[in-house]
Amino acid sequence: FMWGFGMRYAITSGVLAAKSIMGEVDYEEEVRRRLLPLVKASATNRFLMNRMGDRGFKAVARYWMRDQKRSGDGLRFMRRIYEPGLLRRMVWPVARLAMLRRGASSDGRRHLRMPFRKALKRDIWEPSTEAIEVSEQWKKTQKKGAKTSFSSSDQ
Repeated sequence: FMWGFGMRYAITSGVLAAKSIMGEVDYEEEVRRRLLPLVKASATNRFLMNRMGDRGFKAVARYWMRDQKRSGDGLRFMRRIYEPGLLRRMVWPVARLAMLRRGASSDGRRHLRMPFRKALKRDIWEPSTEAIEVSEQWKKTQKKGAKTSFSSSDQ
């Protein structure tokens, strides 16, 4: 998912799970009704963005910025992009075939998921010496029972 919408879906799913535990809603029904159309729109957007390349992505970003300057609200544009409208519903079958892989969970339920790609050279990195030092300092502080890594005087 682009621009953090996966986190939004995770939080919504958690809220629905809590409401289901309290007996207010049926989790499966609510996910299908509220989240599935949004996830389909997200996957379709990812499919379209993958096909557009860098130039297309830059064009969308420029349009988003112009729209934000004009309206004063960047979320309005994002709402339009992620609405499961007619275009996305038409593209969904192609996006589904091109991007998603079938799977089954241990309890027998079927699902579609985006496959993970193998790591690229840019994905593999080693922490710097400074990062390792901060990590060691954090571990020592934790072992002493502290809940924060630095005192307020260190900030």
